[in-house]
Amino acid sequence: MNLSKPAIDAIIEAGRSGADGKIGDGKIFVMPLENCVRIRTGDRGNEAL
Repeated sequence: MNLSKPAIDAIIEAGRSGADGKIGDGKIFVMPLENCVRIRTGDRGNEAL
């Protein structure tokens, strides 16, 4: 199972206009995350999360 599936399903449920959705409801892009940086402190990786 894809570990991001519950998060994606929650975003879809919250963002979809009605049962069938409408043009303009948006898109979700899922990709590998190489690194994360907290701008305020400069923390990187897990420390930034």
